[in-house]
This record gives sequence, C-alpha cells and structure tokens, in this order.
Amino acid sequence: MIPGVLKRWWVLLLLLAIAVPPYASAQEAPTVVKIELDGLVRIPETSVRSKLRTRVGAALEPAVVSDDIKRLFGMRVFDDIRVAVKPTDEGIIVRYIVTERPTLATIKIVGNDEIDDDDIGKVNDLRRFEILDEVQIRRVVQKIRDLYVEEGYYLADIQYKLVERPGNMVDLTFTIDESEKVKVTSITLLGNVEIPDDDILDKLRTREGGWFSFLTGSGQFKKDALDIDVQIIRQWYLHKGYADAKVGKPVVTLSSDRRSIDIVIPVTEGVQYTMKDVDVEEVGAPLDDEGNPKMGYDVDYLRGELSLLAGETFDVLKMQQDTMRLKELYQDLGYANATISNASYKDAEQRTIGFTYKIQKGDKVYIDKVMFSGNDTTRDKVMRRMMELSEGDLYNGTSVKRSRGQIMRLGFFDSVDISTEPGYDNQHVNLSVRVKERQTGTFQVGAGFSSLENFIATAQISKQNFLGHGQTVSLQATLSSIRSLYTLSFYDPFFLDSNFTFSADLFNFQQDFNDFTRRSLGGSLASGYRFTPDFLTQLTYRLESVDVSIGGLNGRNQVPIANLQNGGITSSLKLTLIYDTRNDRQRPSNGFFITGSGETAAGWLGSENEFTRLLMRARWYYNPFWKFILKLNGTIGYVFSVDQPVPIFERFFVGGIFDVRGFQRNSLGPELGIGCRRDPGTNQCPFTKGGNKQLIFNVELEFPIIEQVGIRGVVFFDAGNAFDDAEELSITGLRTAVGFGLRWWSPVGPLRFEWGIPLAPKPSEDPIVFEFTIGNSF
Repeated sequence: MIPGVLKRWWVLLLLLAIAVPPYASAQEAPTVVKIELDGLVRIPETSVRSKLRTRVGAALEPAVVSDDIKRLFGMRVFDDIRVAVKPTDEGIIVRYIVTERPTLATIKIVGNDEIDDDDIGKVNDLRRFEILDEVQIRRVVQKIRDLYVEEGYYLADIQYKLVERPGNMVDLTFTIDESEKVKVTSITLLGNVEIPDDDILDKLRTREGGWFSFLTGSGQFKKDALDIDVQIIRQWYLHKGYADAKVGKPVVTLSSDRRSIDIVIPVTEGVQYTMKDVDVEEVGAPLDDEGNPKMGYDVDYLRGELSLLAGETFDVLKMQQDTMRLKELYQDLGYANATISNASYKDAEQRTIGFTYKIQKGDKVYIDKVMFSGNDTTRDKVMRRMMELSEGDLYNGTSVKRSRGQIMRLGFFDSVDISTEPGYDNQHVNLSVRVKERQTGTFQVGAGFSSLENFIATAQISKQNFLGHGQTVSLQATLSSIRSLYTLSFYDPFFLDSNFTFSADLFNFQQDFNDFTRRSLGGSLASGYRFTPDFLTQLTYRLESVDVSIGGLNGRNQVPIANLQNGGITSSLKLTLIYDTRNDRQRPSNGFFITGSGETAAGWLGSENEFTRLLMRARWYYNPFWKFILKLNGTIGYVFSVDQPVPIFERFFVGGIFDVRGFQRNSLGPELGIGCRRDPGTNQCPFTKGGNKQLIFNVELEFPIIEQVGIRGVVFFDAGNAFDDAEELSITGLRTAVGFGLRWWSPVGPLRFEWGIPLAPKPSEDPIVFEFTIGNSF
C-alpha cells in the first residue's frame, strides 16, 4: 500500500509525464503560464498563493510542485491536495485542487454532572468556527480526563463524535462517562517503627474513605495530593529528628471492580539525631585586632535568636525558622541579598549532628525606585504614604513587612505583594509593590423584619476610595416603621497629604424608642492627627437641634415625664484616641482596635443640653487555625451631668443586631413606672428611660462555608445591659444570648443574616429574633 500523500505525489508525476511531452536533455522545461486554485471555500486565496514556490513565467519543476504540496499540508487546513497540469500553446497551466477541512459549527459537552461546563471550558481551548483539527481535539480530551482525575474520578471516560453538516461544517460532541469516584479503601505504611501510623496518616491529604465521606470528602484519590503526601511524610520525619528518613514511591493498586484502590507507602526511618552543637558564622567577615570576626551582630546575640539548640532533637522546622530569622536580621541591616546556608556533619554511630549556619551577607543595598502596579484606580500616593521606605533609604526587611501590612489595612486591596528587583547596580534594588484591588464603591440595599420595626429598608451609596485618593464619601438612608436616618459624610484619612485627618457629616435622624421619639438635625466636623501608623487622636465638634417627645412605640404621649422630654441645641466637643493594628479594616482576621473617647456638651459651648460621656471599646481579632476567625468585643460607657439630668436621648439603650443580639433594638435598660394615662387611678406602665452606664461583651467565631463565593457562618455569644444612675455595673446584671448566622460578602456589600436566642427571656420578649442588614459586624 502506498501512503495517501505519496500516492498523490505519484499521481502528480504521472500527470506530468503524460501531459508534458518528452524533451531532449538539452531542451528547456515547459513554462508555467497560469496557476489555478480550485476548491477554496473559507481559506483566503492569498494565504494559499503565499505558500507556493511555483511561479508564472518560470519553468515547471516537479520537485518544486512537490514542496508546494508539503507546504500546503503544513497549513493544517486541508484534507486532500491534488495537482493537475494542462499544456497549451503558450505553456503549462498548473491547477491545485484542494479539499478544505470542515469547520466546527457547534461544540457540545454531555454527561458531565459532577464538573460543570465552566470548569471544563477552562481546559477546552477549541472554539466555534475554527478549522477542524483532530490532533487538537485529542489534546482537549486528555485535558478533560486529567481534570476528572484531579477531582477524584479516576475511571472517567471521555469520547468525542463528529457529525457532518451542510456547508462543510461539523458538530463536535464530547461525551463523558464520569463513572464513580475511585475510593481509597486503605493506606498502609511499611517500615515505620518509631512513629505510629496514626501520627503520620493524620497529616496526609489523602484519607481513607468512611461512612461520612460524602460530607468530609475523605476517600478521594488524587495523584497530585498523593505526591504531596510523600513530601509531608518526609518533612514529618525530619521534624522528629530522623535526618536519614526516606519515603519510597507509593504503590497504588486498583481493585478488580475498578471502584477502589489500596495505597502502600514504603518508609525507611533511619535513626533519630540529637544536636551536638549549633553555631553561627559569617562568611568572609574581617578580623579585629584580637583575631575575632567582626560580624554584623554579636555572635552571642545571634546564638540567642536560634530555636534549634544543642542537646535537643534535630528539627527541620526549627532549622527553617532559624534560617528565616537570621535572614531577617541581616536584611534589617540593609543586606537585602543576604543568604543563609548551613554546614553539618552527622555521626550515625553517636546519633548526633553538628550544625553551623553560614551567613553570606553581600553588600548593603539601598532603594533605587519604589514602583506600584495593579492599582488601576488607586493613586500611587495613597500607597506610597503607607510605605516606611522610600527612594535612597537603606533596605530594611522589617520595614518592608510593615509597609505591606499598612497598605493591606487600607481595606482597598485583596492582596499586596512587595518584592525586590535589580536596581541600576549591585548596591541598589527596586521595590515592586503589586496590588489586587477590591471593589470599594458599593450600592447597598438592605431589608429586615422584626416584631418591633416590621419592615426595615436601608440604602447606601458609598465609595471608600473616592477617585483613588483614599477618601470616603457616602450617602445613606434608613427607613422603618420606627426610625428614619439620612446622612451625608466625607472622610479623608490624610488631609492635604499630611498626617492630619478630616471628616464632615450632615444628618437628619428620627427614631421611636419604646416610650419617646427623638428627632435631630445637624452635623459634625472632625480633625485628627496620626502620630504613628497605629495611633490616632481626633477632635470632633457636633452641633444639632434635638426635639424629643414622649410617646414613642407605646404611644403614651399624654403623660409628661419631668426632665426627660427636654430638647434643644446640643453643641459638644469629643476627644477620641484610636489604636488600630488590624490587618484589614474591612475584613480583619488579626489585630486590635481600641478606642476611647470623652465628649462634653456644656453651656460655654452654647449647648442647651448638658452632659459628659465617657466611652471605651476594645476589639480583638485572632486566627486560631485555618480560616476561622475569633472576634472579641468589649464596650463600657458612662454618661453624667453636673447641673441637670442627662437628657433621655443621650442615655444608653442596648439591644439589637449591633450590640446584644437576641433582643429587640434598644429594648434593654432600666425602666420607670409611670401612669398609663392622665388619671390618678390608672395602672402603672413601664417606661424605658435608658441607663447612664452600659457594659457589653461579644464573642464570635466566624468560619467559611462556601469560601469560593464568600459565604461564611458565625456562632456568637452576647452579653450586655444598660444600668440606671443608682445601679452599679454588674456582670450578673447582664442579659445574655447565643445565636448563629450567615454572612456573605456580596457584590453590593457584606450581608448579615443572624438569629439571636435570648437566655432566660422575659415573658414579654421573643424567644428568637431574626435580623438582616448590610454592613460589617464589630
């Protein structure tokens, strides 16, 4: 059998032999007078002619025509190519007759239940209206098969089918038989004596299947995960001091029914080593007059920074920590390119290791340029002012770390990475700051229901990084059956590019409390100074007109209450101290946020309402493990007045989603017994007058549920109350509640769905309170 292409070449030669009359050896070959193309449908004629070396006016050469065919096949767009020649009086006409490959009309995927089309589409680089290329199709089939293997479908079968359509088109269909996931039924370790199986198996990503595999995901087999497990076992042995430990290639055995696999991992433990001595040496350090090396640090200080000590069991993790610590110390001296290696010797007979960290510090390095990328919206200056290093400064590794944290704390970015790049010489480096911006402009709409407020609607338009300058502008409206709030606010954390802050607010606020209604119209101006990146002080002036009327939700407006329904002008000054080490202002997972404030409204400020308020809040965020976040909050407040009673609208009212969940908003606090009507014989009704002291504690544990879309769960414990003038702050007087909720960082902002369950509720209180709002928790 002659292969197809060679067969066509023989046809070419035969045609040439028949059509072209024989010539004597001295006679010239016939001249090409015309080149014709036949069979082109979608391929441009110019593209084909550009591949031809046969030319009009040139002699016809079979070798050149043969090369033309090769080049045309190399375009990978033709299924068949034939050549015909026709002699004329003027010369030879050469015709290239081609059959184009079909074009993909549709691409379908069927049979995929466990992996959706979008995930398969990421590995499928075929597109409609492309020329059919079965080699490329087979590559896609393999990519899809690999994707299924990664997801644990070891037996998945992928086939493809082509169906011809008119117009030289074809439909491509991938048919997937997913089969069942291969289940890991057993993992056996061979050769481990000193370290039990359980200590090793608990560390592996690959787990044996069990009854609850459908929930935990255990029992899945993934080759990549098994490869990582081999390294995990090796690292665990090094962590336990077995410096000679070896882990062999796992043996994977598929069961006869092809539904389960058994894995055997061979291990050679070796012996456990103890550190004989640990030392530090700076390579190439000059000697002083006494012959001692002059190092960047005192050698005794460096030894004191080590965690791997003589007499202890060898631990590779401690060795890695020491390497990083020594590198950090020398980078803080400006040696950005410092490297730490080690020299060791083992005595297998004595089971000891001697260890020396060798420091090669290189040259001191200065900052040449600080470059920013990824900030499509944010101005460079917003990040530059958070940098502790600038052009010309000596490199400092700790300052680089702090700079990264301070940029991240702005809340404008999902990620911040700072790396070094070569400068114009060996003594200079460039700092490259790469950021990934997050959405900071939001349109938020919230709604909620409660037995107290019925329907609640909230709308907010805000931009936390206004025009990329790091400023915040927001307009908010909240409406419900008991309150309305309209605010317009502006905040600049670096006013005029200085360490001063500036903010301004305008507001119109009306709220029905249980027994009175408060209306206020006013605004505030505030300016502060940032002493350090973590410490800020702020002075705020507030001016508002307040009107208060008895009645509120209960509607008992016929009974006046002395000293409690006074309104008037409030003119106050408030001094606030802020200590903030949160790693992210929007989504903190580590750090503290502590504020303390003192506010006074007095006659010398032109205030008709007089009071002094002291308030302190302390919040702590901690990441105990994985992506769980523990949050603690404590709030204490005290308000008093010297010459007149504290206005009721400046007293503390506790309860609701923003302080003590499980209780209706502002429902907790001291009550006063008053007449239900203007009638001497009427019964007494409770009047919630608020407290002059408050104490609140919150504990939350937040955890991921569907991390890919930002859905997290939360469980919480709240305790708090407001206390009357004659009462002392008391832990036993706190009202408590527990609860749970869902949180979703949605495109319109953080959504909170929370259910609070009061502990020891009163007969008049709901056994469970559901609230929904938009906004962060504490």
